[in-house]
Amino acid sequence: MASIAIASSILVAATAAPAATAVSLSFSSSLRMVSSSSNSAAPLRMKRSRARPVMVMSAPEEATAEIEKISDLIGKAVTEAEDVCKGDATVECVVAWEEVEELSAALAHKKVQIEAQKDPLEKFCDKNPEADECRTYED
Repeated sequence: MASIAIASSILVAATAAPAATAVSLSFSSSLRMVSSSSNSAAPLRMKRSRARPVMVMSAPEEATAEIEKISDLIGKAVTEAEDVCKGDATVECVVAWEEVEELSAALAHKKVQIEAQKDPLEKFCDKNPEADECRTYED
């Protein structure tokens, strides 16, 4: 049985949402030409496998800017808490360290939120960069 496999993939970039900087949409499809009989003069019929769209979204620039902003606020809050807490522990000292703790929690929640927005294929490729699904080809 003679068979020829042809694989093609198309990469399209588009904007999906105002918060997203870029979205790439990949369609993978394959054509297989199979001889209907063992006779080599017989015409080939084409079978087409189903295309599978894959959507990958990058982290929004606003999210990374917000993470940097929160990190800066944490640094300022820590120095302020250290200044307030010089000497005896007072109510102001406790309040200052509570503010540091709340900012740290906000930063952790933001990072989890961004990680949850990742595409399953992107997560897979982060763990398995050598996999066939994760190969990138450059011209």
